[in-house]
Amino acid sequence: MIQPYMYDPRLPANEVPNRTEGVEDEDDVDHVNRLQVDNLNLWCDCTHCQVMDTARECLCCCELDQLRVKREESVTLLRQDTEFQCITDHPSFEANCLNAWTLEVAWLSYKQHYSNAYDGPQHKKYRHVAYRQLVRWVYGYCGKANRKVIPACAVCCIRAHFPPPTLNEAEFADFQFTGFQLPVLH
Repeated sequence: MIQPYMYDPRLPANEVPNRTEGVEDEDDVDHVNRLQVDNLNLWCDCTHCQVMDTARECLCCCELDQLRVKREESVTLLRQDTEFQCITDHPSFEANCLNAWTLEVAWLSYKQHYSNAYDGPQHKKYRHVAYRQLVRWVYGYCGKANRKVIPACAVCCIRAHFPPPTLNEAEFADFQFTGFQLPVLH
């Protein structure tokens, strides 16, 4: 299947242009970002990403220096011939973010630290803790008010491992996750 721009050369990850350069109106910025992120070939180098709800969430693991370091560690620490193409292929990603036993212990630690933590369905808890585990593994301790955008490939992999339990495979294909939403304050 032929896709637009599939034969155009790719920019190296360290030369990614500002997607909104020269655009002044915020609505236009959102429109420019949306047009560019809808084409995975422009921003995904690992081939595991999917288009997310917002342009900010359309981030590939190859765009982040901290994740590049983790992929390079696989060569030195694990004595691999080549580094992993995507952070989701890294053995530590599976051990820290996809292993149910690891996530259970991380959830208990989180619950102990935050006594009013959400205590809902297991799949939601595991997704929440998996995202936290990824950030902790990559960035270390970030602090209460410091948020990090998680690459689309990692979000999709975690969502696929911990889907809502009531959906069969056909229903899950049509299911729409929503990104992080701030609570409505009155």
